[in-house]
Amino acid sequence: LTSAPRTASAIATEPVTAAVMEADTFHRLTRDHPYLSMLLSQLIAQRLGTKQFDALSGKHLDRYQIVQRLGRGGMSVVYQAIDSHDQQTVALKMLSHRLINSPRAKQRFQQEADIIERFEHPHIVRMLRRFAAFRTFFIVMEYCTGQTLGELLHRQGPLSPTHFRRYFGQLAR
Repeated sequence: LTSAPRTASAIATEPVTAAVMEADTFHRLTRDHPYLSMLLSQLIAQRLGTKQFDALSGKHLDRYQIVQRLGRGGMSVVYQAIDSHDQQTVALKMLSHRLINSPRAKQRFQQEADIIERFEHPHIVRMLRRFAAFRTFFIVMEYCTGQTLGELLHRQGPLSPTHFRRYFGQLAR
């Protein structure tokens, strides 16, 4: 699926039969049969990362070493990573592998990158660059520490009017 060399090996403790499909055959099948594409892409996306396990943590991707997965949404997965060029901590937003055969999803992800790239504001995360790898797309953004608004609300409950005005004033600007 990713068109990248494998980074792990499996050792069987009992006799096994393995079915192998050449990458060209896989890509032709997924291109010619969209439903098969969705099924296989979702299966591989599940195996790449679940709530308990993420196959990309600790891996090198382009010039980034992935530290950990930060979150997962409907279209993407976000990772904390270290840029090997300057040791800066960054956020990598990856288009989910379950969507890599969807031209519409790819277009929406690229449009999101185009929009983020145009913004320059102290209250908006900066996009640093973008790249393609593992047959999907990545947006590299500055990494922001701290808690999310959701975490804050969960921890302390409703915001006071003063805090509400402060936080939402920043959002409105």
